[in-house]
Amino acid sequence: MPKFTFMKNVLFCCLCFASISSFGQNGFFLEPGLGLGYTNVRASNPPDQYPFQYGAEGWYNRSKNIFSYNPSLLIGYKHKSWSLTTGISFLKTGYNEDQLYFMDLGTNEPNDKITEFYYHIMVPLIFSEQFNIGKHFFIRPGFGFAVSYNTTAIENFEETGIYYNAGAGKNQPLTKDEFDQIYFRFIGWEILRLQAGYKVNDRVNIIAGPEYQFMLSSFIKDNDNYELNRAATFKVGITWSFSKQTTPNPGNTPTEALKTLRQ
Repeated sequence: MPKFTFMKNVLFCCLCFASISSFGQNGFFLEPGLGLGYTNVRASNPPDQYPFQYGAEGWYNRSKNIFSYNPSLLIGYKHKSWSLTTGISFLKTGYNEDQLYFMDLGTNEPNDKITEFYYHIMVPLIFSEQFNIGKHFFIRPGFGFAVSYNTTAIENFEETGIYYNAGAGKNQPLTKDEFDQIYFRFIGWEILRLQAGYKVNDRVNIIAGPEYQFMLSSFIKDNDNYELNRAATFKVGITWSFSKQTTPNPGNTPTEALKTLRQ
């Protein structure tokens, strides 16, 4: 009898595990999305003149946030509550800064404002875990890493003083040689995200939530200075599963399994 009871308990545990795992939506899924938010940098010194030469006088003012966007097309694989996602995304980073020139002329007002922005093609790898809240809602925190290919750097001048005649709103992109002299083409990033989701049907989920991306090493080729770009966005998207969600079999619930063993 004790041996039979032990075997019955083992079989009951196996049936319970099988019934619980049948709730998972396993398999591959597609995840398009769009993030909108702001970007800024942490830097030792700002560029004080085009093309982005770092100076020793330091910041005139703290850098200001500028608009950022982050469209993405990802593909992932989900097993039970865990998922792994990769793909391709596009990220805009940068900052705005007041410039101060001609201190010897007795002015303390900035002579112009410069907005610098950069474009990055990202390949992320994100790990996530899903926690279901009722039948339709869930939350899915995640973290990961990315490698970016940094394509372009542009400086926009907005003239505010009377001494520096750069021209309001004039964009000056760096040439390929200038970019390669000042910036690294490839940079590693860390990604933090928190998504909330709503299950529409067996294939489609609507997702939304904040995402934070920041460089793991300096963007500039300068041993005496550093620049770390970062972006915080609110991303909205969908997940579309290639296979329908597995529907639990009422006959495989733990209660039914226990009834079967008792019979």
